[in-house]
Amino acid sequence: MTPYGSPPLVATWGGVLDHLGGGHEANRPCRRVARTLIGLLPDAPMLALDAEWFIRGAVTTLVKEHGIRQIVHADAGYPRDRGHNTHQIAHSLAPNCRTLYADADVFAFHAARCFRAESEQEAVVHAGLADGISGILEHPAAAALLDAALPTAVLCPAAEAVPDHVLARLLDDLARLLPAGGYLALGQLSTDDPALAARIDTAMAQGLDGNWGRLRTLDQLAGVLGDALTGSPEPVKAPKHEHSTTYRPAGPPRGALLGTITRIAAASPEPGRRAPTALPPGPGEPSGTTAS
Repeated sequence: MTPYGSPPLVATWGGVLDHLGGGHEANRPCRRVARTLIGLLPDAPMLALDAEWFIRGAVTTLVKEHGIRQIVHADAGYPRDRGHNTHQIAHSLAPNCRTLYADADVFAFHAARCFRAESEQEAVVHAGLADGISGILEHPAAAALLDAALPTAVLCPAAEAVPDHVLARLLDDLARLLPAGGYLALGQLSTDDPALAARIDTAMAQGLDGNWGRLRTLDQLAGVLGDALTGSPEPVKAPKHEHSTTYRPAGPPRGALLGTITRIAAASPEPGRRAPTALPPGPGEPSGTTAS
C-alpha cells in the first residue's frame, strides 16, 4: 500500500540502474528486477558503473573539446553523488553551460527537480526517450531553456531501454529538432551471447512491464542507427579505481558497455529560421566546419 496521492510502486530501468550502481533510491520492484538481472548477468553492477563513467567522460569531452554549452540528458535516472551529475561536471568546465534533464520515472523526475534544478541554467522534463526525443526537445521547459541557434549535445546513456523504431529515427529527429547540429552520446549494454541476450530481454520486458528495448551487439546497434552513425561504437571500461560496488562477479565477463559520440548533421534551415552557428570541428574534420 502506498501513501495517499503517491504513484504506485513500479519497476523502472532508472531505478534498476540506481540499485546496480550502489544507489539508495530504488524501490522494492526495482531492486527485485535488478537482482533478476544480476542472476542472468553477474557483470551488471560493473556495467552500470561503466555507463555512469562513460557519461561523465562524454560530458567532459563535449564541453572541453567540442565547445558544447547545452546538454540534454535523456533518461537521466536518479541523482548520483553531488559533484558528479551532468550539470555539475559541465559547470565546472564552463560556467555558462545549460542542462536539461528528462526522465519518465516520476520519482526520478521529482528527485531531479529537488537536486538538480539549482539555478536558471537547469530544467527538468517528465518524459522519456522510449516515446521519442521530440517529447523532450519540444517540451515548453526545453524551449525556455535551450537556444535553438546553439549546438546541443544529447546524452542517451541507456539505449538498451529504447525500442528499435525509436532508436532508428533518433539521429534524423535530432537533425530536424536541433537546427544548429550537435552531438549524440550513446551508451548500450551488450553481450555477444545471443541466447543470454534473449533470456535477459525476456526477463527485463516482463519485469519492466514492456518498457524495454533490447540488448544489442555492436553490429546490431550500428545496423539500427544506420549510416548516420559517424563513429563506430566501442567497448567502454571505467578505470578500476572508479568502480565501487558490493557485487563482485566471478568468472570471465559476459557483458560489455558500448559507447559512441556521434556528430549530428543538422537539417537544412527552414524559411525564417535563424542561420546555424559555426560548430567546433568533429573528430577528423578540418577547422571551420559549419552545420549545413
